[in-house]
Amino acid sequence: MDSKGREQVSSSKQYGVLKKRKSRIIFINDELHYRIHTNIQADVITTFNYAHNKIIKYPYRAIRPYIKRAYLIGEAAKIINRHPDRIRRYVRSGELPKPQQSGEKGKWYFNDQDILNLQDFFAHVHFGRPRKDGEITPKRNTATKDEVDAMLGKREVLYVQNDDGEFIPVWRTIEF
Repeated sequence: MDSKGREQVSSSKQYGVLKKRKSRIIFINDELHYRIHTNIQADVITTFNYAHNKIIKYPYRAIRPYIKRAYLIGEAAKIINRHPDRIRRYVRSGELPKPQQSGEKGKWYFNDQDILNLQDFFAHVHFGRPRKDGEITPKRNTATKDEVDAMLGKREVLYVQNDDGEFIPVWRTIEF
């Protein structure tokens, strides 16, 4: 590419920065929807509701506060520091509730509350040999509620730089 062509390309494309698209799969009032079209000027959002298997139009300004992000099982697993197969195993055994699916045999999607429930479940799963006193010993890298809240964007994350120059997240508690 010559210098003329390079000048015409915007700086965001030139350095490989891509605009992040909004997810098409969302939760509205704890029901899984596929976002078909959003017309902000006409104040209309058209979605397909998987639970009722029909297309629904909502007034965009009224429904906007109720739109929540839908997380795939891999994203939910990263947030709580567990492998997706571990989550699938507990869902199939019935120890965890089955998340909402996109279609009869579609992908599993989790909302914020589902991820908090996953964290709570894995915080109470014993790891290792049984203890004589019967107490629970969770796995060491189990995410805390503060860490999950920070990953979901509900809390601030502070970082501290160690001697090696690495930045380590520090989870600040709520101050009263």
